[in-house]
Amino acid sequence: MDWLRRAAVSRPDAPAVITAARTVTYGELDRAADAVASIVTGSGLAAGVVAFWGERQPATVAAAWGIPRAGATAVPIDPQLPPGESMRRTREAGARGLWALPEGGIDALLRRAGGAAADGPAEEVVRFIVFTSGSEGRPKGVILSGGNIAASVAASAQRLGNGPDDPWLAVLPLHHVGGLSILWRQAAAGAPVVLEPAFDPHRCAALLSEVAFASFVPTMLRRLLDAGARGGDASVGCCSAAARPIRHWYVTPSMRAFRCCRRTA
Repeated sequence: MDWLRRAAVSRPDAPAVITAARTVTYGELDRAADAVASIVTGSGLAAGVVAFWGERQPATVAAAWGIPRAGATAVPIDPQLPPGESMRRTREAGARGLWALPEGGIDALLRRAGGAAADGPAEEVVRFIVFTSGSEGRPKGVILSGGNIAASVAASAQRLGNGPDDPWLAVLPLHHVGGLSILWRQAAAGAPVVLEPAFDPHRCAALLSEVAFASFVPTMLRRLLDAGARGGDASVGCCSAAARPIRHWYVTPSMRAFRCCRRTA
């Protein structure tokens, strides 16, 4: 499921992650992921469970690829959690280490890049333990194998048809499967992720003219409509009337896929 490596080979100069500050290419993201894998392996954690803070920034994207690439199981943790809850989750997941975002972000990782590339584990190996939102009780860690992720990405591609020229706006948290799945889908397509550090309804409304796909929970969608984004009934999905119409408004109540609006002309 290392679609990042495949995209880096076939489209090294194509944008992988776009932020307000910079654009990270697939070649750069691949090297940054290798740097993370090297750190994990050098720490003796290649066969263990490694937690990481799910902050919405390019270095986190590199960690989401690099930790499994080292052969470890990745556990994204909500950076807004109280310390006690963060500790509970890392203990429950069996984490032996916590990968901290480096000072200097992805540029610091790129300065470390250059070691031997890691191949990653087989698909049936556990790649992630992702905690649920807890909306129906205490948050639980859900095991995701490479096969689970690959099947989800294949089904999504068949249904949505996202391709290499389709940017996807990512404002869902990277400590939840709703945000992580955008990274997987876009890497498989060799397409860019437009990554925002936080949800700002006015900024997101403006960005909708620049992307082909976007994922939101219903409360986000309601705030987008209140901010002036063009669209219809939030329970059905909305389409922008901008110069480059958004093709799909992907609504995910409680981070579960709910409804996908029809493709526009």
